[in-house]
Amino acid sequence: MSTTSQTMKLPLGRTRDSGDPGLSFSRPSSITQDALMSLFSHILKIFKHRKIFEDAPTFFVVYAWDQLSHPDLPADSSIVQEMIQWFADVGYSTMYSDSTPPSEKTVIDGQLRLLPIAAYPDSVQNVILCGSKLLGHYMAEEYFKKYALKMKFKYKKALTEGRVSMSQALREVQRRYFKKATKNEFHHVMTELALLEIRKTYNEKSTIIPYLLNGDPQSCLPKYITNGSDNLRVQLSVDGSKYECFFEILGKLVGSSRPKLDPGPQYLIPCMMEIYKRAASELSYMDRVPEDFLEKYQSEANKASDDFSSAQRQNPKGIGVSAVREALDAYHSAITSIERVFGETLPLRKHHIDLTVVEHFDPKKEGRKSAGPIYVTIGSLFNEKELKGGNIGQPTRILIHGRPGIGKTTLCKQILDEYGRQEVRGALFSWVLWVPLRKLGLDDSLKSFFRSEYFHGKLYEELLAEKLYQQVFGEDKEKTLLILDGLDESSGWEVRNIREIAQFKTIVFTTRSGRGRAGSAVYTIVDLELEAMGFNKEVAYDYIESQTAVQSEETAIDIRSFIARSPVFQLAQTPICLDILCSSWDDLLQAMPSDGIPPLTVLYQVVVARLWRRDILRLRKCDPLTGSVITKDILDAVRDFRRLDRVISVEMTFLETLAITLTRRGKIEFGDDEIIDTIHQVECNARQLPISLEYNLRNLSFLHSDGYGGYSFIHLTFQEYFAASWLLRNVPSLRVYMANWKYHPHFERIWQFIAGFLRNEETLLHEYFELIESEPLDLLGPAHQRLLMRCFDEVRHSLQPPIRTKILHRLALCLEFECEMSLGSFLKNSPEYPYELMHIFLGKSAPMCAREVLNNSWMDIFLPPSILEHLITMVNSEWQDGHIVALGLLCTQKQLSLAFSQNLIRRLTKRDDDTGHSNTFALHKLSDSSVAIAKSLLYIFKHANEFSEVIQKYHLFGLCHALDAHEQGFLGATLAGCSTLLKDRNEAITVRIAAADMLSMEENLSDEIVKSLAEMLRDTNKSVRDSVARAMRRQSSFSVDTIEILITILKDDDEDARQAAALAFSDYSKLPRPDMGALVALVCNSNASIQSTAAVVLAGQQNISDDGIAALVSLHKHHNEEIRASCARALNKYMERVLSGLLRPSEAVEAALIILLEDPVDFVQEEAASALDRCFSISQKTAAVLRSKLLDESIIKKANIVKALWRQRNIGVTFAEVVAV
Repeated sequence: MSTTSQTMKLPLGRTRDSGDPGLSFSRPSSITQDALMSLFSHILKIFKHRKIFEDAPTFFVVYAWDQLSHPDLPADSSIVQEMIQWFADVGYSTMYSDSTPPSEKTVIDGQLRLLPIAAYPDSVQNVILCGSKLLGHYMAEEYFKKYALKMKFKYKKALTEGRVSMSQALREVQRRYFKKATKNEFHHVMTELALLEIRKTYNEKSTIIPYLLNGDPQSCLPKYITNGSDNLRVQLSVDGSKYECFFEILGKLVGSSRPKLDPGPQYLIPCMMEIYKRAASELSYMDRVPEDFLEKYQSEANKASDDFSSAQRQNPKGIGVSAVREALDAYHSAITSIERVFGETLPLRKHHIDLTVVEHFDPKKEGRKSAGPIYVTIGSLFNEKELKGGNIGQPTRILIHGRPGIGKTTLCKQILDEYGRQEVRGALFSWVLWVPLRKLGLDDSLKSFFRSEYFHGKLYEELLAEKLYQQVFGEDKEKTLLILDGLDESSGWEVRNIREIAQFKTIVFTTRSGRGRAGSAVYTIVDLELEAMGFNKEVAYDYIESQTAVQSEETAIDIRSFIARSPVFQLAQTPICLDILCSSWDDLLQAMPSDGIPPLTVLYQVVVARLWRRDILRLRKCDPLTGSVITKDILDAVRDFRRLDRVISVEMTFLETLAITLTRRGKIEFGDDEIIDTIHQVECNARQLPISLEYNLRNLSFLHSDGYGGYSFIHLTFQEYFAASWLLRNVPSLRVYMANWKYHPHFERIWQFIAGFLRNEETLLHEYFELIESEPLDLLGPAHQRLLMRCFDEVRHSLQPPIRTKILHRLALCLEFECEMSLGSFLKNSPEYPYELMHIFLGKSAPMCAREVLNNSWMDIFLPPSILEHLITMVNSEWQDGHIVALGLLCTQKQLSLAFSQNLIRRLTKRDDDTGHSNTFALHKLSDSSVAIAKSLLYIFKHANEFSEVIQKYHLFGLCHALDAHEQGFLGATLAGCSTLLKDRNEAITVRIAAADMLSMEENLSDEIVKSLAEMLRDTNKSVRDSVARAMRRQSSFSVDTIEILITILKDDDEDARQAAALAFSDYSKLPRPDMGALVALVCNSNASIQSTAAVVLAGQQNISDDGIAALVSLHKHHNEEIRASCARALNKYMERVLSGLLRPSEAVEAALIILLEDPVDFVQEEAASALDRCFSISQKTAAVLRSKLLDESIIKKANIVKALWRQRNIGVTFAEVVAV
């Protein structure tokens, strides 16, 4: 309820004694006070004239009335009523308060506007809460506390049940408490305070402006106001006179507003306030008003008003969407590139990060996982797919995991580019917003982030942020994609703001892998989880070959050959590591370990050394012993980089201290405060830092500036590298940190770096692993295993046998425990999977453990020669499970050497039922052993076992292809053997089906095999027939003999055989005319089933004859509904070919479809409507009939008819006809 008409206008003169808070310094005389009142009134008139509060936010004034019963507890309600009148004087029409006298005890509907914005549509946007001693007295009473609790309870109940209105429920509570209250116990403001208690539970503290009239804040304002940040508070006397406080409140109201505003209030109010303060200051010690005083300051106020008007003409009222888009596009263009370690940039669009679906283990399901990773491209991110829980749908809340450095932020920018760039905008999303959560504080809102990140430094940045916030939380909420990057770096932000972000329909989150607690609130709303896998080989190769990444073609070839090996490629998948490989290749070659596989630490030591060398020259560093400037020639001559430590020790110490401090605090961004704090930390340890340090920091290659006073390390991994270096220099602290932060996600890479630093220190490395194995230990969860694996992978070749064996057996026991408990193993997504564990499990006969090893091996896992040799000996061994596991693991190898391939072929040809061949087998006699090969591969499907669902036929087919590359003819021999097994009716059905499935992998089978497949279509087993038909559908051509067999089967009395032949024919459209004549004859056959089958096959032919079309049309009036259904299906298929050629169907076909459109069978109608939908050109007669059908109640699928008419160039449908449908 607006109070403008209810409140009594009060005089603007003095209302209090010598303690009047309207006096800001010493007390002015009544004459000078009148002059200030006149100036104040003049400014209020300017505000009203300029209409700057027309679109200002709504607000409610909450205050207590002065009570005669409490003379010692002033409420200063007269000051509040003055303020309310001033709001009316400036033209503020959207204010509310309960100005009813104390005798009125009813809860007016206007007070409900104090309810939370998120829960009550008519709520005000802001509240002015006037604190006083009397208000504090009310809040402290037990009566009020019980009343507030009851109001909250009734509110929640009304909100969830909805059986009574909110107003009715709260009014009933008020009525009961008033009825039971003693005299002077109940007051209207108690209801308002209770409603504010509800409002604050929705995290809407920032909408409440406290105005302290008297007393102290702790006792006169609610605790939720005084606890924590209280930057909105205005305090009489402390912040100035009541006039100055009014200016303050005006500024805070428009500064926190949500609706669209001019730049006016935010600039004109402070200007007028400054004019008033100068005037008050000038008169503070005067007894009279100087001549022309009022005219002088009123003229200044008039000039400020004119300047504002001029600015308004240059900048029309409000900020439009186009201005926001222009500013946002400029921000996007500045970030959509990949910045390399040494400062160069690469185009973002060329180098996409791979994504795979994270599969959740479900013990109720028989299959543990899919046969291989399910890849998702950025372009198909929001296409329909299987979601969590098994439903199929379009994902709207996507959580993306990823290892540190794998490129999650790059991925976010790629998603932003894919769906937010100008040429695709609007197709799926109107707004795509990337929000790196590391830049948000706990109390930050998205609106404040928009201003500081997207529009910082731009004219009207507040208004741009406000307009963007208004759009994405308003009319464009459903069309906004929010990308929240780095849940693990958000320090709990997403938990506090889940209500705000949950309003968006589509959100993408990113977090580090294995962060199961990345935000429990977030995990409740995601419907799809993906894993960022980094670059695939094709993208990595393309990256290497770009001229920006590698200048020399010879170097590019060397690097490409180097990363082709599996263990090295696991490093190259990570963008930052691939960048280091490319930029520091020559230096890396000199530091390469003997096994040729550089640990992560070596990569970073190489690039850190290169960057320090560059910085030494940029900073013009001097030799501390000679004082001479170090030149490039001097620097190039230094062989051992450790000798340069003395030159960079100051900067090194600072970076290490800064890195560990930021990591401990969970921060990435830092500013001047952190720099000063770090300098103090270093100097407290009796080390003086040079005055030039802060200046030199601007030139350090390891730090990045955002241009607005904020800094970060160039990549998070460099912060972790320097933090690890600090811990290694402070061993006592290392033990403390290990005890307190061992499993914290911010430290997992740090522990890995420390292990790498110690790789050549046998004793220290042994002690370090003992420290890792000391308490506290997470023995049941994956955290300890992950830590052990990371550190083991970093130093596997430096560990001595005792500690090495101990770690491997610890990991083996953990994996065995997971297998026995039927848990989903964390190892499956771990690139640090110790291949040495294979030796342990391949020597065991525990089927579950062997299956677990196999089940987690479909990634491109690296298997060293020793394990490959062992696997080959297991092929066709007495241990059947071992044979299966060996085949499965060998299938994961993309390439096998010639020697390994030949040995494996010997093993595959060794077994023939229960008799074996000689160990010396002539490779050139493969054709003689085709059946033996097929049995070796396919007998794993002979009996149902734990492995039959793990190994798929295409895995085996891929292995055969790899072997065929070394031994030409192996694949052909395998397929011939599969054909023989398929024909053997004494073989197990599962083996025969597997043989057919293997044949279906090849598109160009020999004519002999295809012919034999055609003969198998009469097999008595339906599963075999279906598998054979699928294999035939894959073939690009049929021989004359094969076609003759198929045509003969189409005439067969056996309906199952005919259906199988039709299926084999279904994708074949190149029948010769003579054979097509045979099909036409079959369409006219007396057997209804034969007619149906032949019609569908005939309709799919590319060059169907006129006789063939006539034969199809002849079936449309058949008395048998199955025949009519087949006719409709056949004509629909025929229309597909008509559509692809943009042709016009014959009148006979159109007439038949019109008749079928009225068929009593729904399916026939649907097929006919679908066929008509494919017509690009129909006759006038057909169009007229279709129009008449639009309002026919018996016709279904009318939308297809509308679309058919819509396609026509000269025959359109009217809007009325569309509405009628």
